[in-house]
Amino acid sequence: ICYLWADQLCIHQSDEAEKEEQYGQMDRIYECAFCTLVALVGGDSDQGLPGVTKPRPSYRMQIGNIALALQTIDPNAFIANSKWCTRGWTLQEYRLSQQLLYFSAFDIHFTTRSDGTRPGYKSDIYTGNIKGLPEPINSLSEYWKVLEHYSTRDLSHTEDILRAWRSILQKAHGTETYYGMPLHHMDKAGLWCPRTPYLTNLSFHQDVRRDGFPSWSWASYLGSITHFSMPLAGLAVWAIPIEGEARVSIAEPMSNMPFPLQRGDDILNPRWLVAAIAITWMEGCMKTQSPLKLERKSATFNALERRWSTYNQYWEDAEDAFGSYKDEINSPFSSEDYKTASSETGRILLHGQSAKF
Repeated sequence: ICYLWADQLCIHQSDEAEKEEQYGQMDRIYECAFCTLVALVGGDSDQGLPGVTKPRPSYRMQIGNIALALQTIDPNAFIANSKWCTRGWTLQEYRLSQQLLYFSAFDIHFTTRSDGTRPGYKSDIYTGNIKGLPEPINSLSEYWKVLEHYSTRDLSHTEDILRAWRSILQKAHGTETYYGMPLHHMDKAGLWCPRTPYLTNLSFHQDVRRDGFPSWSWASYLGSITHFSMPLAGLAVWAIPIEGEARVSIAEPMSNMPFPLQRGDDILNPRWLVAAIAITWMEGCMKTQSPLKLERKSATFNALERRWSTYNQYWEDAEDAFGSYKDEINSPFSSEDYKTASSETGRILLHGQSAKF
C-alpha cells in the first residue's frame, strides 16, 4: 500500500469549492481504496488509533485453583456500540468501502464485502464471524431503508445532511437528483414523513426544521424520517427549474422501471392499482381519452396490466393526459411558472388534477 488518504489532510477544509468537489466523488474514493481504517475508540479524531506499546487491561477471575479470563469482546457488539456507528459521515464508509480494518481498544478486526470471492475474515481468537459489509443498494425499497437509517445518525453540523449522504445517493441514483430526491422517482420520493407521528406540518414546528432546505425534501427535517412503502402510480408531473435558464426539467421515470405492482406482489393485488388509475381516467382526472376503451370490467383491467409492463409505458400513455411535458408549447407549465420557479432556490413545480366522484 503506497498511499494513505485522510479527509482532514487531503481535503482543504477552508476551501469550500474544493470540499464540494471532493464530496461529490467520495463514492469513488471509498470504492477504489484498498481498505478503510475505522477508529472504534473515542468520540473524535483527537483520540487516534490504539497502538501496541501500551498494555491492555485483561479481565480475570480466580475461583479456587481455576483462573478464568475473557479472551476478547464480541467485535460486532463493540462496533454497534461505537461512536463511529452513530455518525452520519461514516455510513458511506460502511456502505461503499470494499474492505474495513477496525481498530478497537483491545484488538483489530478485518472484514470485506461478501461477494462470494472474498469470504469474511475469521479471527483466530473470536469464534464467530465478524459481520460482513452490505451488498450495493439494488432496489428502491432498500434505498428507502438505508435513508431512514441515515436520518437517525448524528451530524456535528446539521447543514452537512446532504453532503454526507451524497456519495450513497449518487451510487444509487446517479447525478439526477434535487435536494436529496432522485428525479426518476419523485412520485415516491415525496412520500416521506417524520417518524414522530404528531408532526404532520413542519411549517408549524420550526424547532425541527433544518435551515437552508425546502420543506418538501426530507433533508429539511431535523430528525429521523420514515417512508411510505405502499406501491403507487403517479397522477402528476414534477419539474425542477434549470439553473440560469427560464425553463424547467421534467422528472421523467426511468424507461425500464417495473410498474409499481406486478402479479404476485405480497402487498396488494395489481388489479387494485390498475383499477384506481382506470377510474381516475373515467371520472375526468385526465385531460384526454384513455388509450383503451375503459369499463369497470375485469377484461379492461387485464388489458391495462398487459399494456403497462413498465412504469414508463404507463407514463407515455398518461403524457397526453397530463399535457405534453416534452413539448414546451403544450407543456402543463406556463412561462410564468418557469419564472416563478427560477426566482428562488429550492422551488419545485407540480402539475396535478382533481375530480369529484
